[in-house]
Amino acid sequence: MSFLLALCVAQDEGAFWSALLETIKPLWIGKNDPAPFVPPPAEELEALEAYAAGPLDAPLPPALERAGWRVEWRTFGSEKLRLLREAPEAKRGRGWMLSRPAGGKLALMAPHRFFDKFTGDVARGVFFRANASFLLENTAHRHWRRAEGEEYGPSDAAHRTSTALHALAKGALAGRPGLLLAQVHGFNEDDAPLAIVSDGTRDPAGWARSFAEALRTSKIPVELHGVDGRRLGGTENVLRPHARRFLHLELSLPLRESLKADASRLADALRASAE
Repeated sequence: MSFLLALCVAQDEGAFWSALLETIKPLWIGKNDPAPFVPPPAEELEALEAYAAGPLDAPLPPALERAGWRVEWRTFGSEKLRLLREAPEAKRGRGWMLSRPAGGKLALMAPHRFFDKFTGDVARGVFFRANASFLLENTAHRHWRRAEGEEYGPSDAAHRTSTALHALAKGALAGRPGLLLAQVHGFNEDDAPLAIVSDGTRDPAGWARSFAEALRTSKIPVELHGVDGRRLGGTENVLRPHARRFLHLELSLPLRESLKADASRLADALRASAE
């Protein structure tokens, strides 16, 4: 790809995400925001899971529309992408999902995009370059009104099954069993660029080892969970049991800053692993 063509593509992506975030930002609920996060009732979670598992051109079920969900189609080049989000008047911190019919076997998730700074930016930077089919992001801070003594807040989609994002991701995985689910997280314990890679187990599968090696080849330092260390492996992540291939990515802050500017190294490795 020529430099000018690459620049045009990057500018088009920037415009696409800027327009999408203008729609999403009014739905955000911060850690101390008085706007309530409301866990969906069981019947809504079931409906979300079924909808995510179905065809991407299926109409929004009336029950989900009554619950405050909305669908709109966004254009990127010749593609049409489906955005599932809340209506502003029904803002409950349930998150959003972008589905891409032309995408491949990769689903991306940023479940802590407020707490883990820049993880949403990294996931969005990867999305088109890695030929992903799904992108899910939270709209409520993971520690919104976290109870004293609790490790996770009620809106934490990586650790709570009673969230809309969990239902949507679970449905997407059930409807397309070949998907690789990659969750982007962040940690602040290291001052140098570092990725901690895990498939959610203490004995990583061959494909996870190959992914870690691909990152190393692209000059991203990697700690492979279960081989190089045993921290931040996502072993208790509530979506791990539902994915045939689950990838938990913990990125240091310097690496997130670097990937926010240019996510191509991570995107190339994810695309190769998903295919």
